Amino acid sequence: MQSLISRRKHFPLNHNHQSNLIQPDNYRLKVAIDFGTTTSSICYDKVAGVEPLQSRKVARNVVCNPYEPAGYRGPSTAVVHEDIASDGRKRLVLKFGENLDAGRPHGVLAEITLMKMSLLPLYLEKSSDRLTVNILNSLKARHQDALRKIQLEAVTSDMYTQDPLTGHFRLCVVNSMEDLITLFFEFLWHLTMRHCAAEYGIGVEDVTSLFHESVDVAISVPSIGPDDSPMGNYQQLLNKAGYPKNTCILFEGKSAGLFHLVSEREGENDRLDRVERQRAFIIVDIGGGTTDICSVRPSDINDETVMLGAFAAGISRRLAPIYGGIPWTESDLLDAFVAKFEFHKRDTGTDMNDIEIQLYRGALKLTEELRRDTFELTRDGLVLRNFMLRRLFDMWLNNIFHLVDKEVRDARLYNSGVQSVTICLAGWGSRPPYVLEAFGNRYRQQGTKVVMVQDLDQSPAVAQGNFLSLASQMIIQKKVARATFGTRLHISSSFRHVDTHGTQRVVHQGTDLDDPRQQLSLTRTVVTENPVFPLTLKFDIMSDTEFQWVENEGTVQIEFESLRNCGFRLEQRDDGVTVLKVQYSVHVCYRGMVSLLVLTVPHTGDFDNTERNRNLDMIASQQINIQKHAARMDNINEP
Repeated sequence: MQSLISRRKHFPLNHNHQSNLIQPDNYRLKVAIDFGTTTSSICYDKVAGVEPLQSRKVARNVVCNPYEPAGYRGPSTAVVHEDIASDGRKRLVLKFGENLDAGRPHGVLAEITLMKMSLLPLYLEKSSDRLTVNILNSLKARHQDALRKIQLEAVTSDMYTQDPLTGHFRLCVVNSMEDLITLFFEFLWHLTMRHCAAEYGIGVEDVTSLFHESVDVAISVPSIGPDDSPMGNYQQLLNKAGYPKNTCILFEGKSAGLFHLVSEREGENDRLDRVERQRAFIIVDIGGGTTDICSVRPSDINDETVMLGAFAAGISRRLAPIYGGIPWTESDLLDAFVAKFEFHKRDTGTDMNDIEIQLYRGALKLTEELRRDTFELTRDGLVLRNFMLRRLFDMWLNNIFHLVDKEVRDARLYNSGVQSVTICLAGWGSRPPYVLEAFGNRYRQQGTKVVMVQDLDQSPAVAQGNFLSLASQMIIQKKVARATFGTRLHISSSFRHVDTHGTQRVVHQGTDLDDPRQQLSLTRTVVTENPVFPLTLKFDIMSDTEFQWVENEGTVQIEFESLRNCGFRLEQRDDGVTVLKVQYSVHVCYRGMVSLLVLTVPHTGDFDNTERNRNLDMIASQQINIQKHAARMDNINEP
């Protein structure tokens, strides 16, 4: 595949230019994001019409680090430093996507790696596994220390961050890792908008409108648990950062697997032959914090159908923490070295040499026994001997082998038609030659092929896989509601319900939108006492997602100018109070990816009134994104 990497150093935005390159009726812009532990990547492109996966090209890669224009991805980092404003007052400046080991001006207050593990339930919950506890405690301790420094300085100094789209600085508040990651999501989103504006020659207002009306976006998460527990948290933060409500959340292993399949078949025949269908792939995506594994059995990619198997993931042992002030055992020292392992292992060759990793010398309490052959205490820290470095790699890889073994067994055991299994290594963690050699030594003797996914520098696999998943939605045959949708009387409404309260459900999550039997219409009655015209019937449109939280999707309302124009009739209760009762109905009109929620109040206020004139019915509608993304559904090829 040919990579379309933009290497523009500057992004001149034309605020007055009008572009016809992307229109909602003709194109949808697809934006795919990989929020990685070490680096984050963004890929985007416009997609029009029905086009098979086989012919999809690599999407454009956004320059994630604005200060390194030749790059195509940026570090998942935040840096807070002190600055002097034009009025002479001290202020704090928050920057994203900078290399933490780069030279820094004086006054750096905090440097934070924005690890996505801090968004997972494991970060907050207790675990029985010693290593997991140590990893997360160390991670939380570093995060909390940085946040305390920021909050302490923010008492006397305002903090600002720069919008990459407009270049303007704005105030920001950071009280938690969720706040910081939300701002990082916003940074990535606006950086994509700026890049797109420069690419297509459109201005800030136009690109903002484009990203509001004509963009589908996907972001990936690790397959940490058997359920979707991390996704609700991601969705809430993405909403706060301004992403579309129907943002698709995909599993990293699945995305890497899909990209590999499409990459393998570029230039081959449109249809997979019989032999190809009998192959199974185990994608092992070794990232900076987690290793995601996805079993994939290819089918007719030209027809968009990809058979995806089980997902598995584990926390990489190389994230173990550095601890000081406790009795050190050999296991403790290995855990400590693992914390620095990520930054040194990428260039480690098959013939491993001694490697020096600086630790906090004051925390080291080595016994003579431990110093013998394994470590050498130096002025700066410890030198890890070749023998122990190889042992460290083996400990790390054994955790991954345990997961891969199960997937290989299942691929052969539960798929009788599978004749061969191929393990595909992806991700930055798979780059050291020793990793490929270790996988080959373990699995090739079992008849399992081991290959390395090529061109990692040019094509971020997870982000590109997200893009391909987004692009495949154009020909989906099954349309399913992504959430349960309903209406709730707005606080400013002039009416209240009769014999009901709360949110009234209109469409249930998982509803087949093409099945007329499942297309419900909601009819209710509202009442108001001693009415004074004009009156307002206003509803909040609510969605209750699979993540068990409620989101406001907009409002819909009808204004009643007078009793006579509406054909209403007043009633008088026994207690002398004048009341007005009105019926209404709500239904969803499906029109592709964007649907309408339609509110109808009949003339006379009664659907069954013989004097009702249907031409005088009062109708209002509001667009809502109701359809579940194809990439989040199973068996999407079934009619």
